[in-house]
Amino acid sequence: MGDTLPVPKNSANVAQALFVQDTANDRISISSGRKLAGVLLSFEGLVDPTMKWPTQSGWSGFWQDTSANTTVAIWLSPARSCCGCGRILSYTGEGRLVKVEAADWSDFEIKTYIVIANGLPANGDVNYSGTINIADVVHLIAFILQGGGCPLDHYAGDLNCDSTCDIRDVVFLLNYIFAGGPVPCHIGGANPSDPVGTVAK
Repeated sequence: MGDTLPVPKNSANVAQALFVQDTANDRISISSGRKLAGVLLSFEGLVDPTMKWPTQSGWSGFWQDTSANTTVAIWLSPARSCCGCGRILSYTGEGRLVKVEAADWSDFEIKTYIVIANGLPANGDVNYSGTINIADVVHLIAFILQGGGCPLDHYAGDLNCDSTCDIRDVVFLLNYIFAGGPVPCHIGGANPSDPVGTVAK
């Protein structure tokens, strides 16, 4: 009320959220270890976004400034059980994601990072680093057993294509990395040679 200053974020437990703009498929995905209460996305360019978080509604909207050639989109979560993983939106038009602000339900500080990529990550590249290695195994175990950071794409952690992401996928990935096992499947994914792109803070 009135001239009260904003309450500072709680920095005792800083979280991270990675936002990936897939320019080949015109969509934005997110990987965060926290359930998010809201997200504000700023684009250079005019895009028409459609929020896509699965089975969730919440509230969303966007504003275009044609004179400045920018778009701002907002999404507010419908419940504390949602959301922090997977595809957040698809869009039409031409624009580049340049800034993201996010809030969780506990008012902790969230550092956001943006990746601009041409295509989805290869299945197995669970942490979207551009390579498949033991870090992806650690990331996948954290997701399955501890609710940690999650695969950016619905299928990125489903390495054996059985429509689930579970401990069998961890075994599959370990077998691939260390024992020359089968290559992770690519349901809905990209060619492993697709470039990952650049990372921005």
